[in-house]
Amino acid sequence: MNARPVEARYAAIVQALCAEPDVASGAGKGFGSGGLMVHGKLFATLRKDELLLKLPAGRVSGLIAAEGWLALAREAQAFVGDGA
Repeated sequence: MNARPVEARYAAIVQALCAEPDVASGAGKGFGSGGLMVHGKLFATLRKDELLLKLPAGRVSGLIAAEGWLALAREAQAFVGDGA
């Protein structure tokens, strides 16, 4: 069975960001399982057909228009990771 397009896009994000220091894919059940974490804090996850990111609201629409999901995920990683 092939992954849905949204799952394939998220898998590419996981592959790219898990190669970076302090980033891991979360385990367990419930909200955030399988999500990306930096310093133990969730910054990206997939829920149904939605990419959920922890970012200031003002940045989201500009990044979607200009750069897409990977740029959003990288910025969420930096946003959450800066507080470590």
